[in-house]
Amino acid sequence: MALVTKDNIDLEKVGYGLYHTNETMRDISNIMEHPEFNSFFQKYFSNPIDTVTMLQFLYTYDSIMKKNQEKNGYAHLGLFWDQLNKQLPKQIE
Repeated sequence: MALVTKDNIDLEKVGYGLYHTNETMRDISNIMEHPEFNSFFQKYFSNPIDTVTMLQFLYTYDSIMKKNQEKNGYAHLGLFWDQLNKQLPKQIE
């Protein structure tokens, strides 16, 4: 059964077309439909302040990964934690 709006638009058909022709829409759909990411999104992107904070964390972690490609995820996490601990006391002063 097709999901049809009041204007008789088959939203599933529109979505299918977007998914197969628009890379950005496909990426958004893939990540938001993934249960693990969606749970993360619901948990940490609930308001503008949390969203900005989390984006800063993600950019920092990504930077660490790029600069330390030879290290594994545990080392990346340790480096991230070390970086946070160096930055947070400065922000509080």
